Order: sequence, then structure tokens, then C-alpha cells
Amino acid sequence: MSFFGKIAGLFHRKKEIIDSDAYEQSEINSDASEGYEELFDRREVDLEDMSLGKKPTVDDVRRYLDDAGARIALMNERNEQFRKEYDSVTNYLSDIQIIDSIAGDSKKKLGMIAAGIVKIEEDIKNRMGREHKIDDVHFGIMKQYEESMNEQLIYMKKSELYQADIKNDMKYLDEEKKRLYKEQKERRNKSVKVRGLALGLCVLIVSVMVLLGILWGVTGTDMTLAFIAVIAFAGGLILYVFNGMQKNRYELLMIDKKLNKCISLLNSVKIKYINNTTLLDYICSKYRISNSLELEKIWTTYIEIKDNEEALLAGREELENLKNELEKMLKEYGVKDSGIWTCQAAALLDDKEMVEVRHGLNQRRQKLRKQIGYNDDLIRRDAIIMQKFLKKKPQLGAVVASIIKKYAIEDTLSKSLK
Repeated sequence: MSFFGKIAGLFHRKKEIIDSDAYEQSEINSDASEGYEELFDRREVDLEDMSLGKKPTVDDVRRYLDDAGARIALMNERNEQFRKEYDSVTNYLSDIQIIDSIAGDSKKKLGMIAAGIVKIEEDIKNRMGREHKIDDVHFGIMKQYEESMNEQLIYMKKSELYQADIKNDMKYLDEEKKRLYKEQKERRNKSVKVRGLALGLCVLIVSVMVLLGILWGVTGTDMTLAFIAVIAFAGGLILYVFNGMQKNRYELLMIDKKLNKCISLLNSVKIKYINNTTLLDYICSKYRISNSLELEKIWTTYIEIKDNEEALLAGREELENLKNELEKMLKEYGVKDSGIWTCQAAALLDDKEMVEVRHGLNQRRQKLRKQIGYNDDLIRRDAIIMQKFLKKKPQLGAVVASIIKKYAIEDTLSKSLK
């Protein structure tokens, strides 16, 4: 049965109105996150445990679960993107294995074609003085990703702007969280002081009444009016203190709700920050640059060089013929992306170059694997929170079902909980 089906079954078995007083802090928070805190201890940016407060309302619970659903949808979207790139890199590595397995006359032929391509390109570089403008590594990368580079450059610029926005959001929310913690501490200290004051006043009033009773007994003076005055004063004082305590309790409840919302938002922003940072690091690693400005400079230089080469290239037809021959030969051996190797023919001639290519691909794949695993851990954590909510409170079935439908995460949850 699917995850959604389980929810529907639970909901039909017990349709009840959610009673906000039925939730307890220890029951929901400790049990929902039991065994999963360690997932965050390994990370540079830690997430904080969210709280529902002592008496969460229906809206509090809905918000709590809706935040979890939004995070699952976000991380699943990122993982789809990372997995596509991971598959691409894996195919790239598989192609290298196929190329390494080519032997005999075919190996010699492959080397001759690659050598021809490298020679013509070297001649072009020398004629154009390219070595003073862009190095061979970056020229090869630009050539390899020429068709998608404009799109990649725009995407990287957007990601960097997004990164700056995320940092600002994190800074603001972190400061707000600290302010709320400070205000919460002050309110709790005030509650302690007010309770102490109330206790002191009770002791004082009782002491005064005992003293009045003693004076009445010793002197025989009627102390009725004095007793009435003390009782009236005590009643007014108690009412004032009680109102103050109630107001302080309400303020603490409001601060608790604001703090929970702040922590929830901060956690979501941190997840976005981690994923966006990984994405930017990966792009920088892929193109061997440090930021979009450097990539744009290299790309612009490449376009200028390429335009000049296209106009002056005497051996263009020969180069194209060699590249077509190389692609055809590699396709015959089952290489999936044969076009890539026309841009890095030097690696087909030099084992050290090929080792460098393989090493770079393995590093890229490792980064992707690490981030996919991190996102999967968080998805599983939120999925288990939803599952445990349902086990303890089946009447939440309608709430969880609506959230799953809203974010279209049924399949993601089912896979995560297997």
C-alpha cells in the first residue's frame, strides 16, 4: 500500500476534530525526532529541532507539517537535478573505460586521429597567439560545453545572487532568533520574580493579620476594620499580581510561537543555503573557475578567439574531417558522448591527461553523491516525523494527506520510508 493509501486508511478509521489540548511537548517533539538528531551533527550548517510549544493549535500543527512538506519537495527537486548530473558524469567515466579497452590497430588508429586534431589545433593556437589570452584547459572546457555555456553562465549568476539573498535571510533570522531567545529569557526571569514577589506578599499579609490578631487579643481593641482593610488591600494586590502573571504567560506563549516559526524558517533557509552552495561549488569545479565573473571573462575570450580562428583557419575542413572520423570510431565502440573527445583529444594520447580527466570526474561525482545523501537523510527525517504523527494521532490523516497532495511528494515519501 502506498504512503498516501496508508494515510487515507488511517483517516477513514478515525475522523475526529483535532483537540489542541491533546498535544504535549514531550510526546510530539522528542518522539518525532528520536534517533535523527545525529544526521545534522555531521554538517557544517546545523539545523535546529523545531518545537510545537506546550499547547499547539490546529494551525500550529498544520504549519509544522506544511514546512516539512515544503522541505521534502525542495530537496527532492534538487536531488533530481543532482542525479541527472551524476548520471552524466557516470556515463562519462564509463566512456573512459570503453576507450581504455580499445587495443591493437584500433588503438593506433585512434591515436593517429587524435594526434592529427591536436597538431592542427596547436598550429591554430600558435598563429593566433592564444596562449597569452586563455590556457588550453579552459579553452578545451569552453569548447566542450560551448552549446550550453550561455545558459550555464546566466544560471550561475542567478545562483550567486540567490546565494547573497539566502545569506541575508540567514543573518536576519539568526538575529531575530537571538532576540526572541533573549526576550523569552527575560520574560521567564520576570515570571520567577513575580512568583517570588507574590509569595513574599502572602507571607507579609499573613504576618500582618497574625500581628493584628495578637494585638486584638492582648489589648482588646477591635481590629475588625483593620482586618477588612488588610484583606481588601491583599485582594487588590493579589488581583494585580495575578493579572501580571497571566499577561506574562500570554507573552511567553506568543514569543514561543514566534520562536518556533523563526526556527522553522531558519532551517528551511539553511537547507537552501547548503544545496545552493554545493551547486555553486560543483559548477566552479566543473569549469575550473572561482565565480561567474571569471567564467564570463574566459567565455568572452573564447568567443573572440573562436571568431578569429573561424575566419583565418586554413585547415578547418581537415580538422572537421578528423573530428567526424574520431566521433564515428568512438560510436562504433559504444561511447555514449563521443563528441566530448573531439574537444580533449590530447587525453586520448597522454595517459597522464586521461588520469587527470578521470580524477576530476570522480571528484565531481563524489560531491554530487555527498549532497544527494545529505538531502535523502533530511527527506527521511521529515518523512518519519509525518509517519510518527500519524501513528500517535490518526486524526491528522486529512492534514498530512492534503500536504502530500499539495507538494506532490507521495512517491518521494514511499521511497524514503522503504
